[in-house]
Amino acid sequence: MTLENVEISIIIPMYNVENLILETLSSIAKNECNFEALIINDGSTDSSLERAESFCKKDSRFKVISQPNQGVSVARNLGIDLAQGKYITFIDSDDIVPDRALDNMLKTAYSENADFVYGKVRKFNSTRQWANPNYEKYNLFSFGEKKLVNNTELLFFLGVAGKLISRRLLGDLRFPKGVKYTEDQVVMFQICLNANKIFTISELVYLYRERDTLLNEASATQSQDKKAFIFFKDSLSTLLTCRNAVYSSDILSDNEKKILIKSYYNRIFTFDAWPLFVKVLKNDINNINSAILFFLDFLKKHSYYELNEIATFRYYLIKIFVDKIYLLSFKNFFSYRQLLSYLFNNLNNDVKNICAKENVYGDKWVDSYKIALNRTDKAIVHFNLVKYKKFIFNQMKNEPQFIREKYFPLLSKLPIEKGKVVFATNRKKPMSSNFSAVSNAIKGGNYKIYKFLGETNSVKTIATRYYHLATADVIFLEDYYKPIYGLNFRKETKVVQLWHACGAFKKFAFSALDSNDSNTKEFETLAHNMYTDVCVSADTLVPLYAKAFNLPQQNVKALGIPRTDLFYNVEKMEKIKEKLLKKYPNLRNSINIVYAPTFRGSTSVRQKFHLDIDWKQFCASFPYNYKLIVKLHPVVKEVYPPIPDFAKDKVILMPSNENIDDLMIFCDCLITDYSSVIFEYSLLNKPLVLFAPDIDKYFDERGFYYAYEEYAYGEIVYNTYDLVNAIKKSRFRYNDFLIKRQAFLDTFMSSCDGNSTKRLLDNVFESCGG
Repeated sequence: MTLENVEISIIIPMYNVENLILETLSSIAKNECNFEALIINDGSTDSSLERAESFCKKDSRFKVISQPNQGVSVARNLGIDLAQGKYITFIDSDDIVPDRALDNMLKTAYSENADFVYGKVRKFNSTRQWANPNYEKYNLFSFGEKKLVNNTELLFFLGVAGKLISRRLLGDLRFPKGVKYTEDQVVMFQICLNANKIFTISELVYLYRERDTLLNEASATQSQDKKAFIFFKDSLSTLLTCRNAVYSSDILSDNEKKILIKSYYNRIFTFDAWPLFVKVLKNDINNINSAILFFLDFLKKHSYYELNEIATFRYYLIKIFVDKIYLLSFKNFFSYRQLLSYLFNNLNNDVKNICAKENVYGDKWVDSYKIALNRTDKAIVHFNLVKYKKFIFNQMKNEPQFIREKYFPLLSKLPIEKGKVVFATNRKKPMSSNFSAVSNAIKGGNYKIYKFLGETNSVKTIATRYYHLATADVIFLEDYYKPIYGLNFRKETKVVQLWHACGAFKKFAFSALDSNDSNTKEFETLAHNMYTDVCVSADTLVPLYAKAFNLPQQNVKALGIPRTDLFYNVEKMEKIKEKLLKKYPNLRNSINIVYAPTFRGSTSVRQKFHLDIDWKQFCASFPYNYKLIVKLHPVVKEVYPPIPDFAKDKVILMPSNENIDDLMIFCDCLITDYSSVIFEYSLLNKPLVLFAPDIDKYFDERGFYYAYEEYAYGEIVYNTYDLVNAIKKSRFRYNDFLIKRQAFLDTFMSSCDGNSTKRLLDNVFESCGG
């Protein structure tokens, strides 16, 4: 290989990685394209240099260049200056390149005429490999062409790992000297900004090592707590550099510049500057004033227009900062007041009026305003008052021990109030069907009903909630409920878990301790050990739920599920159908198929759902008079890939707040996968199709109580072609599954007969003397 033929120059800064460097170099060597690997030894003091030189003697594509220790930026810049390739990529000396990754990126660069190509990046350590949840959340690795102004998700992927960059595009860009944090972003932001064509491939191209700190020295990103102040200043300096690059661009319109500036400020504040600033507040009291004043100096580098246009400033420095005021001391008061005053005085009246509204910033605006602009003596009093209030709130919110050992036991000395009923859930309004069924049944009786729906940041609401929990006669739950973890309720208080799912499909709680996304045994104990009653839908489920919650079987009772009473009320069901037809008149003359899949993955990734349907194939054979109504699980916030425009006359994506029970009553056929909706739906005597394209993966993730294919009734399909055929045949094949459906009902739903709510209330209030 001659220098003229070099296609890729690989730049590898190296410093004290003697135990890892050979693994990195060996992974690179497996690529077959014409490359040169420039190992820039940055003054290593261990045997890294000797090991790298030994490797180079066996493979002429690798060479070592040594320099005194000057940091990763200087090492990379030296590599750029020496590089001969048409393309450049950067690889850290402890990371891994999957087989043929560079070959795949280079092939795409040529075929797509792209000057910037990237692929999937994952993290790994000595025991496992995983995806960055933010990469998944923002769908960074979707195949195809990208442009920064149209794909601002690229701003969440500004490290150099896993990227192939043309030498022309890199040009005179160099990594900033002396920057210890976000140095990658200075270069990568401008590369994304100036690229003619960015292209993403779907292959895994890079494995980033997350150091096992017991085995190797901590990397820079793992020592943020110690260097938070330095890193914080670096992040804001980087932000200014990239902002100036946007303003200097002659290829962007003014509107595109505005979009990029806003997006990048939000990204830096959310993931870099603000978290680092909070670490200074928590761990580096000697630099708190300096950090606040650095923020102030940063603000002063912006115009009056920018301070009003970029909402990130006021969101973090007014709305969010006031929640952290308990971390400040009196010696920080004047710098904090100075920062707030500058920002308030540079906001126009329109912005102030919007922010002052109760549903925007509310009390947080008022508190910050009084500290910033009141007379000094009054501002000091208010500063101390807010500081104390936020301290108490933080204790309640983040210190379970404070609540368990001090606050709740104190409240528990108060007498229990007979007839006080509390409904508590993490879910926001409206009330769930279960809660509504029970609440409606006891309205008008001798009961005092209190509802705590969703999470809250209000100290008053948190204090009130614990008062009512401590003095309640009966508490109804429907899921995990973090505010009560580890609390010791009095034996006179009934804690009734209605649970949100009927039957027993996928394993959960203690039964799922060996699954991929399980919690710990200690966590499950804190979450469930206070239940006095658990309500289930059939006698056969008693031992399963007792095991799942680690409770005696006598605490689990087959009383039926309150919300299923609706499925025996013909008049109410007809009203529900008519209500939906008035809301969606285009469904009146069609055969309506509801697709209601459950979520996938752990908490960090389940908000994004992958629709595993070939829409072209689906639309080509889906009957013209049919509609597919997609109803996703409530935790899902986004679907990908998005439903294409050509399918939208046949496919309707329902809003998340639409009730699934209502849709099951309304539909002509249900499609689901591993969702518990199959249990309630079995009461309706309608066709069912089970679409399970990822059954093996899902089983590994969660596990099932019973063999899926054996006990689930309805036709099971695994691809789009069979799905459409099953839908078309479902109304005519219903009788084929009658025997299996009846067995399903007998096993899982035998206690749901239209009288579940009455049985539950008789049981609960009889046993507590109500």
